[in-house]
Amino acid sequence: MNASCDPATTGNSYEMYAIAATVLGGISMSGGRGRILGVLFGAMSYTVIDKIIIALKMDSLINDTIKGVILIVVILIQMAGPRIKEWYEHRSVRGKAGAGKQA
Repeated sequence: MNASCDPATTGNSYEMYAIAATVLGGISMSGGRGRILGVLFGAMSYTVIDKIIIALKMDSLINDTIKGVILIVVILIQMAGPRIKEWYEHRSVRGKAGAGKQA
């Protein structure tokens, strides 16, 4: 039996798994705080997504593409989240002020 290991490809794309686990766990890419339970949840979710794609017998390139798209969507949600929250709070404050005038 002949086995070999190439240092150039060993651990290939583990960086993406680490980043995705932290982002899916709720830690912002622009810095901030998070919880270890969130990172564990993110790692488990990413693993489950990987296992589902493998169970569906999709090509490995499609596997990476789907996981990359999921990562991009989560980052976009994190970027838009504060703006949506601010808009919603502004709208609810304005709604309460309008209700007070009518009473």
